[in-house]
Amino acid sequence: MSKTQSSKRYDLEERTFNFAQQVRQFILQIPKNSVSILENLNFDIV
Repeated sequence: MSKTQSSKRYDLEERTFNFAQQVRQFILQIPKNSVSILENLNFDIV
């Protein structure tokens, strides 16, 4: 592998951590209402 290819390579652990942080930030931006709270508690509304 050349030097440029190895410098573009990302560590899987770092990528996973960054993804988890982005997901958490997204979830914190979702408005909280009765429906989202019930979905969070895993209630089945049928």
